Amino acid sequence: MDILAATKYLLNIHNLRPQKSKSQHFLISEKVYKEIVKAAEVGKEDIVLEIGPGLGFLTTRLLEQAQRVIAIEIDEKLFVVLEKLKLLYPNLDLIRQDVLKFDELALPAKYKIVANIPYHLTGQIIRKFLSSQNPPQTMVLLVQKEVAERICAKPGSHSLLSLAVQYYGKPTIIRQVKRTQFYPPPKVDSVILKISDIKPPADKLLDKKFWQIVRIGFSSKRKTLAHNLSAGLRVDKGQVKQMLAAIGLPEKIRAEDLSIEQWQVLAKFVAGKGW
Repeated sequence: MDILAATKYLLNIHNLRPQKSKSQHFLISEKVYKEIVKAAEVGKEDIVLEIGPGLGFLTTRLLEQAQRVIAIEIDEKLFVVLEKLKLLYPNLDLIRQDVLKFDELALPAKYKIVANIPYHLTGQIIRKFLSSQNPPQTMVLLVQKEVAERICAKPGSHSLLSLAVQYYGKPTIIRQVKRTQFYPPPKVDSVILKISDIKPPADKLLDKKFWQIVRIGFSSKRKTLAHNLSAGLRVDKGQVKQMLAAIGLPEKIRAEDLSIEQWQVLAKFVAGKGW
């Protein structure tokens, strides 16, 4: 039985219907499943956190490679389907919970996240785990193509989302996944996104200042960085322009133009000024 047939069979016998409100689009490509596991470099000593395992097709492939898989599923009916996997795989831990309320600090110090996540929660899930005091070593996710492209943006096209990922790790698009490789097919194409080299911030105080400055910088997209910083920090615009010049930034630069390194220099400068 191929994956599409198996998907329809499981949905039918459990009286399930994919819910668009929960971004339930089931991957039906064996090749893509293999590439996800390969991209995550899952080995026998790895502990893997899977978010939204659905019917368990990715779960079983992870269980065959990893030491342990912790699968979080909020949907009660899908959870019933997944419970049957426990009979075959003793290295599976199932948790029925909203992933945004899950305590990742209870996880081991080293773990990987591998998942076909609900697309409407992409930004929240990524930010939750990357900014955690116990972040994953690696994240390999199926996400909407346009979102992945925004995450991987370069200076000139930065957004809060791209900075939120690139500040903590290195995002890479592994390959595109056509919408026809899902059941039911979504309205958009997807990609396998890998976020590697993930590290928690070394300085908590500077980390807090960094994000304060970034949020102020992006507070009004049509305005220059100098305007937004002056308004947000309640500092004379002339002083702000002097600060930008001191660190080598033109006075009319906009928030999306700065690199991660430039934001870090800016945050240190502002912290040093006591603003």
